[in-house]
Amino acid sequence: MLFMLLLILFLLFPYALVIIACSCVFVFRMSRLRKPEACESSPFSLVVCTSDADAAMCARGLPPLYASLRECDEVIIVADHVGAAGLAELRRAASVCGGAVAVVENERGRGKKNAQRCGVMMARRAAVVCVDADCSVGPGFADALGAVLSRFSGSHFMLLLPVAMCGSDSLFGRLVELEFGCLQVVTAGTAMLGRPSMANGAGMAFDKQLYTGHDACERYASGDDMFLLAHALRTGAVVRYLPSSAAVVSTVAPASLGAYLRQRTRWLAKAGGYTDAGVVLLALVVFAAVMAWPAAFGLAMSGFVSWGAASGVFVAKLLIDASACAAWLFFRCGLRGLASLWVALPLELLYPFMTVTVSFRALMADRARW
Repeated sequence: MLFMLLLILFLLFPYALVIIACSCVFVFRMSRLRKPEACESSPFSLVVCTSDADAAMCARGLPPLYASLRECDEVIIVADHVGAAGLAELRRAASVCGGAVAVVENERGRGKKNAQRCGVMMARRAAVVCVDADCSVGPGFADALGAVLSRFSGSHFMLLLPVAMCGSDSLFGRLVELEFGCLQVVTAGTAMLGRPSMANGAGMAFDKQLYTGHDACERYASGDDMFLLAHALRTGAVVRYLPSSAAVVSTVAPASLGAYLRQRTRWLAKAGGYTDAGVVLLALVVFAAVMAWPAAFGLAMSGFVSWGAASGVFVAKLLIDASACAAWLFFRCGLRGLASLWVALPLELLYPFMTVTVSFRALMADRARW
């Protein structure tokens, strides 16, 4: 019995070290935010890829997105096999913004990977920023970003931006929002600790030469963000996380369980293309920890450990995850945001089942389709 319990705790210990370290460094760095200084000397090209399904949303969000930029920046909207009606809507929205917005069509294969490459290759600035079609940014976005980009002038770099997923007020919306926030804490924390492990294509900046030199692994429809990160680490490029509330990129949460499963399946299905040992090890540590309390309850049902011990494993895992949840909620909403920490409990209960479902679907997925 003691051996079984120690085995379960062993699964949690490496996970606890990672999550608590990431949470602490995240809170420490975010609590020391300084107001960014405007920097006109570091313009960038903003690339936004949109499919036919998201074209109308992209067109609606284009004017406020453009308004958050400076005159020296440019915007490239890449229409990925968008129909005539959607293309016309995008061009009408671009005309309102003026000549700094270009709408181009992706003539390569369908999918964000190909569309993104089309946009990056057209970029006239040395620094390129990518956000998704459903994303929005605040009024201080360009100044916060430009101030940091000036430090990387002339060098290869990849800058990970803070990304917030905004869900509905329903329990499902809050669960998805908080789960994604915890992923951001790990993304930020590992980068701040000098061991970047994740990147999100909804908010990243990089120099054009770094991008054009990386292996996009075109047999995978998704995944330029992580493949670019792997290339940056392998070639010694500077990789940083931007700890700025002004630079937050807001994206829309999946509207339904089906949409959530499809999104996460797509993310996991591309994971077979990652070869970085650190990323693979972190993934194994996380998966082992996620399955720790279900394994403990299974052992309790078989009589190998007591129900008290199994419950202890669940509480330990919940408290570890709550540290990441609290760090993200504090960053987004301050102390009042901690009132939503109760969502960590149902998230803890449901997450192992969500993980198993996504893992099974990923094994069956066609990695070549978006």
